[in-house]
Amino acid sequence: MFAIRETAVADNSPEPGRQYLRDTFGQGYWGKREGFIALLEWLAALANAGGMNEWTADSEAARILAGRLRNDHA
Repeated sequence: MFAIRETAVADNSPEPGRQYLRDTFGQGYWGKREGFIALLEWLAALANAGGMNEWTADSEAARILAGRLRNDHA
């Protein structure tokens, strides 16, 4: 969730969120990356659920961050 916040406060630039995850998990980031992507995609879908309007900005940040992680390479 903090990585999503970092993305959102940076005007939806995914770099701060990605860097937070890489710094926090170190080499473990690569093994957890697919799990992060799955979680971010689930959170991104919340914007489409009824009654979840308060998640719109966070969902957009999650979608953008998921795309950045999907394209991340060592």
